[in-house]
Amino acid sequence: MKRINIEVDSSCGTLGLPVELLPPTFTPHAWQVDEYIAFTIIAIATSPPVHVGFSLADTWAHKRYLAALHAGSKLRLRREWEDIDSHQKTILADDFGVGFPLLYLQEKLELIHFSPTGWWLKALERSLGTRIRLNKKKNGPPKLPDYICVDSCGYFHAIENKGTQTSKKMLADQIKAGVAQVENLRAAALPSSASAYFRSWMVGGIFIPQYRSKSDATIVLADPDFSELLAVLDGEEAIERAQEAVRLVSLCQQLASIGLRRLGSALFTGRADARDRALLQENNGANDEVRFMGFERQGDSWALSSEFRTFDSLARGTTRRERVFGLRYSIDAQVLSRLARCIRPSGLVDRNDLDSVLGELAPLRRPDGAPGENFLLLRAFERDKQPQRWTLAEKEGRSVVETPFKIRYETFLDRAQERLT
Repeated sequence: MKRINIEVDSSCGTLGLPVELLPPTFTPHAWQVDEYIAFTIIAIATSPPVHVGFSLADTWAHKRYLAALHAGSKLRLRREWEDIDSHQKTILADDFGVGFPLLYLQEKLELIHFSPTGWWLKALERSLGTRIRLNKKKNGPPKLPDYICVDSCGYFHAIENKGTQTSKKMLADQIKAGVAQVENLRAAALPSSASAYFRSWMVGGIFIPQYRSKSDATIVLADPDFSELLAVLDGEEAIERAQEAVRLVSLCQQLASIGLRRLGSALFTGRADARDRALLQENNGANDEVRFMGFERQGDSWALSSEFRTFDSLARGTTRRERVFGLRYSIDAQVLSRLARCIRPSGLVDRNDLDSVLGELAPLRRPDGAPGENFLLLRAFERDKQPQRWTLAEKEGRSVVETPFKIRYETFLDRAQERLT
């Protein structure tokens, strides 16, 4: 567990922040976070939902970053990280800027699904059957916010992510730059049918101190002003399709993150490539992709386990610590079989069947309108009535993430193989 300070920057106002982040509900505080779970969120959130011929996620977040952190209770980088190339430092800061703020907001706002905005728009285009033309660029102010999320009450959240290892001042500068990026997705003139469904528009960033830094790790959340219009969400049907698009991308990213990239790609695009049709057909409770990737049937799930080892220096000398980390991915066998059966022998995905499966696993709510002043009270009441959607926990030395789609990630340190040499 690591400690990170949480702050809200109100210099841009607070109109776009949810009530959970406003006084008297919110005060600056220290957040205890399981870094293993944050790395799992990084792996999920950065996985392309379609098969691109190579992997950008899987276990890389754990293998790259578990050994990069200082062993203390505060989130801080190891001494050796100071000598790493600046490009690699930038990559770490960007990745941490995704994983840690998203995890905090997931816990605080009960986020159920999150999707990179670009993929969300592509899924929405397919669902609506129309081209969405926005002022989209990969860099600079016209860049859209990084993620669109849906919470347990059915509301949307737009989030831009930032991260730096330089200083808290640099983080403040990045957040100011992020203001313009979130502006492109919202406006004062946003159609009422859409604005009522967006509960927050935020820039969230993290400062990750290096070993010699005098500052503590800090996540800062800020509310931008907004200027442009997303008219595509004008209408009740479009709102429902937009929710479904976030859910679909979320599922396909999770499938990709555990190695089932071709299944995720077929479900996202609505069609299996001719070369993959036989690979993805349901066969004795699974498909050949699952078996080819090394999954084995274990009880009610298909599971894949791996491990990796690190040597951690403890001091300036010869003493070092040997550590063995274990990773285990699994997916419910019945869920996998039902998803595979959504793909017909022709390669086409039966959208009605897929919607039925996803509706049972992760039903979407239709909010009645803009949340009122009693929103938190009603939310607490609804939370008590509903089953937990995500499981984020540390159990018997294992950090566990289980998603609404019954995909499970476990990370643990094998202490039986941890020793000093």
